[in-house]
Amino acid sequence: MKATKTPALLLSAFALCAVGFAIWKDTAGPKQPQSAPVAPRQVVVYYFHGDAHCAACDRIESLGRSAVQGAFQDELRAGLVVWSPVNTDRKPNEHFVSDYGLLTRSIVVAEFRNGQRKRWKNLDRVWELLDDSKAFTRYVQDEVAAYVGAP
Repeated sequence: MKATKTPALLLSAFALCAVGFAIWKDTAGPKQPQSAPVAPRQVVVYYFHGDAHCAACDRIESLGRSAVQGAFQDELRAGLVVWSPVNTDRKPNEHFVSDYGLLTRSIVVAEFRNGQRKRWKNLDRVWELLDDSKAFTRYVQDEVAAYVGAP
């Protein structure tokens, strides 16, 4: 009886270790962006979120990413525009809350020149436009375009 339980216990222990390692690997180490880009000029479109995700937060991220990827493919490839999800619940990213005056999950557009932030805008209407994907997309694309097109 003990001989048949040992392989099952070893397999269970291995599975637990594998799951634990996968979770640790996913959460360990900074996968988040640097605070200041190093390109001469860059427009970073941040999606700030936390550990907990609600349906509205997931929708903001999805619509925001689609809006940026849909309108700025060339700029994304060139590195002028960067889509950057950031978990502000993680210790290295907590500073973004005060840096951008965040009150909730948000999309922020920030322009950097030579690694220095020059200007930024919290796209606070994303919550208001959440149920109108066309208006949401147009809003995000217009705001990002204003930063991309700036000399």
